[in-house]
Amino acid sequence: MKTQMPMYIVVALLTIFGVSALFAAEKVGPSAPGSAAGGGFGGADETIQAEILRIEGDKYIVRDGTGARASFRVNEQTKIEGSPQVGDRIEAVLTEGGQAKLIKKAAGGGPTR
Repeated sequence: MKTQMPMYIVVALLTIFGVSALFAAEKVGPSAPGSAAGGGFGGADETIQAEILRIEGDKYIVRDGTGARASFRVNEQTKIEGSPQVGDRIEAVLTEGGQAKLIKKAAGGGPTR
């Protein structure tokens, strides 16, 4: 005899998968249109120039010159030159996996406000 899954479990599962899909759909690294990657990493490190929109722990959310948003992560191996903050223009060297190797303020990289 078939048993039906309670509705609250169905709703919970759909919510979890929906949220996961939203995070998975977020562009990671320089794959945003108009970036140095030209639509993908291609297996090599890529350099992007962008404005820092938010910093959430180890995750930087940025916007490139075309307005496209992207994100990448930092770790203990990431070299950070200066103290880039929200609003600063930066150059970042990213690996294929969206990990930052280097972050530094771009020329004239002060706050854009």
